[in-house]
Amino acid sequence: MTAGRPHWAKAALAAGAGPCPACGAEDWRAIRPGWLAGLGQWLSQGGAWRPVHAVCGQCGTAAGWQTALYRGRLPIRWWTAPVRVPWALWQAIRWSRTAIPSPAVYLTAAAAGGALGVLVQLTVGWPWWLPCVLAVIAVWLLFAATALAGPGARAEVATRVLGAVSPGRAAARRERQEAERVRAAPFLLYGLPPVWPGLRHLAGTGWSHARGQRRPAVTEVALGHGDPLTGEPTLTVAVRPAAPVPGQTRWEPERRSDSDWRRHAVLVDDRPVEFEWLAEGRGWVARGETEDVLVTIEARDFPIDTVELVRIADVQRYIEGARQLRAAVAHRHP
Repeated sequence: MTAGRPHWAKAALAAGAGPCPACGAEDWRAIRPGWLAGLGQWLSQGGAWRPVHAVCGQCGTAAGWQTALYRGRLPIRWWTAPVRVPWALWQAIRWSRTAIPSPAVYLTAAAAGGALGVLVQLTVGWPWWLPCVLAVIAVWLLFAATALAGPGARAEVATRVLGAVSPGRAAARRERQEAERVRAAPFLLYGLPPVWPGLRHLAGTGWSHARGQRRPAVTEVALGHGDPLTGEPTLTVAVRPAAPVPGQTRWEPERRSDSDWRRHAVLVDDRPVEFEWLAEGRGWVARGETEDVLVTIEARDFPIDTVELVRIADVQRYIEGARQLRAAVAHRHP
């Protein structure tokens, strides 16, 4: 690995990293793999060539994002539509695939096609490179078909294409879909009491779309409290059903060791509920079960002794807060 602060990464590190969740330091460093390691990573995993990661210079904690340059999207005019729309469709299929081949897969297909091409040229007289090209195209088509195979996949591809043609309409469509999923959650949602004055926003949703279903089934909803862009105290409450997963117990939290986790009571609907609690630096996480749902709390600079959860019946404030956050991010990174 090589470390440093490339000039193009300084702005990204300063703009979006914030304090380290483990130690609170703001000494972020840009680290990228060396040439040989980068080549091996690219061949086996694909993605960006030698991607730059942000790592805390004090404790070595890696940030959960990669530095990237933000580019504005030019509007599609009628004279650019014949090129931009097919390109948008190709990009939509590319990013919607559920199975993505690595470059090594393409190289293997090209090698196998080249070997077959030599045999075809000697026997039939066709160009040796034709089977090589056809093999690569066949591999791409095989994996591209996974973008349209799953339930709801066509709607997702359509939304991505709409995002290239009209980003505003695509963003509004995603907002509506997210709001519909949250409102349709078949389980209780929890958040801070109404007297808490800070920003509330949707922090994420999970869903599954089984074959034959017209609408996706909501599996998890996370409600955020506090503005993550300003460095103020934040708290996220994620809720999902407590139904057991085949092959697992009813609830299996990730553990480093039994001694790291403590038990702490949190008020949920005015009654104490025992949570398993793990704190590190300025952040902590707690997990517990109530009313047939699993509740996961993630917080930073938010004392656990002050946390009280209540049922959230109206999520409109969270929907409006998510819209405010997206507008703030778009203003910061146009």
